[in-house]
Amino acid sequence: MLAWGSITIGMAFVTNVQQLIIVRFFLGMAEAGYFPSIVIYFSLWYCKKEQTMRIAILGASASASGAVDGILTYGISYMQGIGGLKSWQWTFLLEGSPIIPLGVLVYLLLDKVPNAVQWLNNIEKQLLTNLLRDDAGVADSESIPGTRLSWRQVRYVFIDWQIYLYSIVAGGNFAATKYLIAFLPTLIKAAGYTKTEAHLMTALPYAVACVCALLIYREVDKPMYRRGHLICGGLIAVSMVATIVLRIYLMKENNRRTNLSPEEYTREVTIKEPCDRVGSYLISYFTTCVF
Repeated sequence: MLAWGSITIGMAFVTNVQQLIIVRFFLGMAEAGYFPSIVIYFSLWYCKKEQTMRIAILGASASASGAVDGILTYGISYMQGIGGLKSWQWTFLLEGSPIIPLGVLVYLLLDKVPNAVQWLNNIEKQLLTNLLRDDAGVADSESIPGTRLSWRQVRYVFIDWQIYLYSIVAGGNFAATKYLIAFLPTLIKAAGYTKTEAHLMTALPYAVACVCALLIYREVDKPMYRRGHLICGGLIAVSMVATIVLRIYLMKENNRRTNLSPEEYTREVTIKEPCDRVGSYLISYFTTCVF
């Protein structure tokens, strides 16, 4: 978290595209392990059935941060020129500064494992340790005495096919959300709103996502309604494929229309389509073609 906050602050002082790409690369390295580390930390303190709610709250906090970020960016847009800095520089400074002291507090105050805490007596420590051990089950491989992690276990990570499937799922999830974060303000601005209004309006989708994340986990808790979520996941995958196909078709159609001869253009303009009477459809279709 210290590196994360420091690099975020450093992004406020980049002066060219090359510096931005380099600093953003290291920022990604610093923040990449944050979410997995918290999930691992939960496993040190809670049983599997108790982790669902906490991971859902963690995911909801990410959505909530997107809502707060939109409102914060709206306010920071009025700081243009203060201290000789632009509003985007103030964004990185104000969002990166709190992370550094928070990282120090986490390191000093957050307990590592149940056996090392001072606020549990020996009986409570033993009960919690036994509960977590029984919940984890039997390990797939024998541990090496005197070591906390073996190279054999590391090798298993790279040859386990499930890891790669989870990576694909995570990659698709993050790609969709990151594209939304990056381009949603631009799309809203293209609809006729000002830059400031666009940043403010981006807060609504994240607020809805936060509420949904806090409600959905209850459905997978008891009595374990997994089938419905698998169906929803499959439908999302189908929609993703359909979106890709539609995107390719629209790109080809745009290229075809760009290269029309004057005679072909005149002929196609005179052709009436059922959607011509609906202006909103034309705007939506045109916007889809452009983006």
